[in-house]
Amino acid sequence: MALATSGTINLTDVRDFYGLSGSINLTNLHKGENNVANPSDHAVSGTAISSSNGSTLPFDMYPNGGVAPSLASINSNIPTSGSIDLTDFYGGYKIVNPSVSNVALIQTAGSNWNGTTAASGKGFYISNYSSFPSTSYQDYAQLMTVSASALAGGTTTSYAEVEFTVSHTGTYVLEANHTGNETNGAYFFIQGRNGSGNSSAVNNSGMSMTLRESGGGTNAVATSSSLPSGVGLSGEYFLESGNNTFNASLPQFKLYECVLPAGRYIRMYVLSTSGSAGSYALFQLRTNCNFQRHINSTTSTTNAMITQG
Repeated sequence: MALATSGTINLTDVRDFYGLSGSINLTNLHKGENNVANPSDHAVSGTAISSSNGSTLPFDMYPNGGVAPSLASINSNIPTSGSIDLTDFYGGYKIVNPSVSNVALIQTAGSNWNGTTAASGKGFYISNYSSFPSTSYQDYAQLMTVSASALAGGTTTSYAEVEFTVSHTGTYVLEANHTGNETNGAYFFIQGRNGSGNSSAVNNSGMSMTLRESGGGTNAVATSSSLPSGVGLSGEYFLESGNNTFNASLPQFKLYECVLPAGRYIRMYVLSTSGSAGSYALFQLRTNCNFQRHINSTTSTTNAMITQG
């Protein structure tokens, strides 16, 4: 359970929240110790692999990506040394190591589909920090990566939809990346359901999606309108109005913060439509301590995530 934000808070609550046992002292729980989250421990590092250009790449991207913007100042009342009060832990955050499970392919279309094996120029889905085969791209998958490839030539549409559950409730990061030589568009959607399969009810409660740009954030809305024809979607999806529907000149790149509840069946859907020269679209769910990590980084990721849940 999350720690209280006011009123009564006791040492046992704090101990259990941070995964400790037995007799402890508050001085064992400075920020950065024993799973007490310290955002600076997960700061951006390394030389930028790609530099921001404003309209299509809003952030510099690094080997190690740093903490999502909304979490950059958490645990500000917990000191890194010295004396501590119980009330310093109001609304505290901890470090967890999330994973996904119950992974299943719901639908796919397109001639370049490669299943659960990542390959250049192919559509695929991979999960739980797996690497890109035959490359130095460690932990490429992060938590879940879904790719749709429209590189077959001519006007081609490819899409893929995958479902899964996350192990921890909290704020995750979504990267949406559309690249190639075309302007015919890509679409990225995310949805919650009460159970597995298409007969389960749509349930987006407790979920949110916020576009992060260098100047701030824009809240997405759940909508069933403005969907492209023939994409095979049903129910209400999270759609960043005017922003996660990419129809502008390529490449397009967006980063989102996305709140997901543990145990909810989550759908990720990606579609790419090319013209004569081809394009592909990639949708990735990652932990919130890898926000500005370049997808082709050769360093190992941290699978750390900051959460109150």
